[in-house]
Amino acid sequence: MKAKCNICGYIAKMDVVHTEIGTVIKKSEEMEEHEKQHEEEVAWSIVEEEKEGLKLMKEWLEHRLVLARSEIERKNIESDLRNIEKLIEFDGYIDVFNCQATMRINHEGLEITDDILKEIISKKEKEKLDKLIMEAVDEQGAINWSGIYGLTKELNDYARFLIEKYKEQIDKIKSSLRPFRKF
Repeated sequence: MKAKCNICGYIAKMDVVHTEIGTVIKKSEEMEEHEKQHEEEVAWSIVEEEKEGLKLMKEWLEHRLVLARSEIERKNIESDLRNIEKLIEFDGYIDVFNCQATMRINHEGLEITDDILKEIISKKEKEKLDKLIMEAVDEQGAINWSGIYGLTKELNDYARFLIEKYKEQIDKIKSSLRPFRKF
């Protein structure tokens, strides 16, 4: 690699040292000897031919960055497809917005939410329902990622069990329930 003296234009070879953490460019003996002629420390510029090599390195790194972003996007799409499969498998979903998760289940064309169930189920059942909802969200994304998440089999089965167990109480409030809406 070569550098040009910014005072007189002299071209000198630079030292290139390859280390475990990368390549280091430093002043060569030739450059230090040249500085003695000026009796001061010289600012050096990399010669244009070497800048071309750095340009190629930059382009290669930019290309690798594009590939990495593409791979991340592909993995996100695969995750979205798995979520959609879960949405199709069970007649319900989890709606996450503003770091709040709401489970919505279709029961006889009416929407049963976890909030409705929590009004009538026991404290222990509430804790288990909350745990299963958060596990489903964490499995597919995060509570701070707003979106639609699918139900897990365990959550779907448990919610259906609770709906069946508390069917009488749910029937009493049927008139206040709204129709189930698909996302």
